[in-house]
Amino acid sequence: QRLLGYAALLCAGLFLTDRFLLRPVVGWHRERGRQISKLRTERARAEAVLKNQALYKARMDELLQHAPPTDPSAAEQMLLGALKAWAERADISIESMRPRRVIEAKRQPELEIRLAARGPLEGLAHMLYDLETAPQPIRIQRVDLSTDKHDKTQLDMALDLSMLLAPDSAGSGKDKP
Repeated sequence: QRLLGYAALLCAGLFLTDRFLLRPVVGWHRERGRQISKLRTERARAEAVLKNQALYKARMDELLQHAPPTDPSAAEQMLLGALKAWAERADISIESMRPRRVIEAKRQPELEIRLAARGPLEGLAHMLYDLETAPQPIRIQRVDLSTDKHDKTQLDMALDLSMLLAPDSAGSGKDKP
């Protein structure tokens, strides 16, 4: 009977040790393992960012170098000059260019241009490629292509373009004090 009492006390002691000591320690250990795994993942990401920092800096410097001027008129002249140069290089003729500044309260100000050009298909494709790969923040909104009724080798292209302007170049018409 004494042996049975010792066995019962031993079982009760093991039960209490498991319930109040081992389970909390094991739970804490598992949680700590999850935290360590999460921290290792964050550390690997941070090391990757630091490793590519020179690449990011070079890309940012390139973007800033080709950013439009803060003066809206200068930005407009820069874009119009670039469009004329690309058209000349692509051997197409520009029929018309109509720039328009768009200033909306919810969006960043931008310069919109409606461009009408004419030329062979490969020249128009070259012009579109130059626009898509330009370092300036230019977006092609719409492209319309049509053939000439008299000369089937020439295509007419109408483009709606936009370029972001610097936020302080909005020129809302109000004088700043």
